[in-house]
Amino acid sequence: MVALLAMTSFHCDDHLLGEDVRAATQCSHDPPLTYENFGEGFLKHHCNGCHSQFREYDWQRSGAPSGVDFDEWDTLLEWAERVLIRTEEGSMPPAGGPTPDERITFVEWMECEVMPIAGRNR
Repeated sequence: MVALLAMTSFHCDDHLLGEDVRAATQCSHDPPLTYENFGEGFLKHHCNGCHSQFREYDWQRSGAPSGVDFDEWDTLLEWAERVLIRTEEGSMPPAGGPTPDERITFVEWMECEVMPIAGRNR
């Protein structure tokens, strides 16, 4: 029974998300959060306004560095750790955007799907 409970209750570390929002990140969504059912929509709505390969000019990117684009999976994987840190500290997106609950869900997706695929576990 204990072994079964240990196997079914995967739990990531607690994190402070932006404005003192405390969240225990658990990989518990059913179905699990994926790029297709969560990440793509979140990135399009909250990130790709500045972080997109289709934003060619600096004035379109609102300060986002050229090449740091999240409309392609490989680039997100390359920048995954920094994206997660900036989201947790509340500095991204700089104009606000996601609610505290959306940030918590985004962090769960990053920690439970993106970071392992990127080969970076916390």
